[in-house]
Amino acid sequence: MNESPAQVRELYGRRRDRFAADWTALDRRSARLAHLRFGLALVIVAGLIAGFWGAGVVRPGWLALAVIATVGFVVSVRRHSRIRRRQRRAAAFRDLNEEGIARLDRAWVRLPPPPDHPDPPPLATDLDLLGPSSLRHLLGPVGTSMGDDTATRWLLEPATATEASARQGAVWDLAPRLDLRQTLTWLVREVSEAMPDTGDFLEWAEGAPWLESRRALAWAARVLAVVTVGLIVASIGGWIPSLVWLLPLPLNLALTWALRRPVGAIFRAVSLEPSPFAALD
Repeated sequence: MNESPAQVRELYGRRRDRFAADWTALDRRSARLAHLRFGLALVIVAGLIAGFWGAGVVRPGWLALAVIATVGFVVSVRRHSRIRRRQRRAAAFRDLNEEGIARLDRAWVRLPPPPDHPDPPPLATDLDLLGPSSLRHLLGPVGTSMGDDTATRWLLEPATATEASARQGAVWDLAPRLDLRQTLTWLVREVSEAMPDTGDFLEWAEGAPWLESRRALAWAARVLAVVTVGLIVASIGGWIPSLVWLLPLPLNLALTWALRRPVGAIFRAVSLEPSPFAALD
């Protein structure tokens, strides 16, 4: 790259503004989908209540409406999830380009803080290699503890001529590929923020299956699911009074409530997505 600082600043500014506009447009779409999901949820509840209201009376039209609304709700949830991911990406790219401008300006307070090194060697202190307003601060975060250790080691330890040449070649190769560099930075930061420590995952992966010692619990979940579906089918067929299918509901809710914390801990250990039980705590 042979661009002047002014040209680089202009490039970062254009990209920042473009991704900011993308975020705003996606935010409007996200809000519309949130309203649609809420409306579909109301239709589902209303359809189920109207469909089973009254002893021994089933109204197929209302139930069909509830089924259609459920399909629409599932589709809207998946669509909303994709839009929110695109929105997070737009926000991240907007911020990355703003960081690029801050680096050109040496605006340290607008840059992510550097990694903490409580006992830096004297050479690093004398040359401002580590810590605030340092070369390490200017380079920016790398997203993982392993990457941070590597970057710090490269700053503090001498390299052979071959190693230095290889690193310079990599820099020249990556310098013009701004989209690739920012995409890699976004992906690493997203993973790092969602799951900063792999210790819990390794402990779960190497431990015994959680349900192995809880066979009664696994069978209770299976039986409750079969009974609930069977009662719904029987209620629709008119073989039992309507609303009887709601009887297992308190047991299902009680089981969910009792297991929310251990199951939520497993979700947090193995998934980058929030635990579905987080809202219950």
